Formats: sequence, C-alpha cells, structure tokens
Amino acid sequence: MTNHQITPDAAVNWLREAQRYFSKRPTNGEDRAHWSNVYNAENAGKIADLIASLRRERDDALLAAQIVRDLATPPVSDADVERAVAEAKRVMEDLEDAKRVRQEIEGERT
Repeated sequence: MTNHQITPDAAVNWLREAQRYFSKRPTNGEDRAHWSNVYNAENAGKIADLIASLRRERDDALLAAQIVRDLATPPVSDADVERAVAEAKRVMEDLEDAKRVRQEIEGERT
C-alpha cells in the first residue's frame, strides 16, 4: 500500500468541496437526511477552517523563527530564541493533530 501524502491546501480544498456537496445534496424531504447533510457540511467547514488556521499559524511561527535566527545577534536573548522554537514546535504539534483528524475522517470513508 502506498503512503499518499496530502498537503494542507489539498485537504482544505477537499473539505470545502465536501461542504458544498453536503449543502446541496438532495434529501427527498427526509428530515434525518437533511440534518445529516447540515451537520456534515458544518463539520467539513469547521475542519477546513481549523486546518487553514493551523497552516497560517505554522507559517507565521516559521517566519518568526527565521527572523529570530536571522537577527540572532547579542541583543537577541537565548530566551527569545527558545520561545520562538517552542512556538514553532507547538504549531507543528497542532498540525499533527489536524493530520490525525484528517486520517480519522479518511478512515470513516472506507
């Protein structure tokens, strides 16, 4: 089995498409199908928003870490560098959590 990597942008695009699909999926007047569609669309949108937000946070943290690295002169304290590195690590952990959620969603589809 091949391990296919999915990018955060691809995941967001897929989730937005799923959100649109569930928003428009016919229910034939069935109340349960309607609410299933509503919740599926909402959840797809929430997860897409989370991934997009985590991606922006990661990009910001990486940029901050690069700036700190580039400015690492005596006025920049070791504590500042440690804080930037800790923030970058936290964002990476958040991305791993988002990846786990994506994998759970993909597991439910099969």
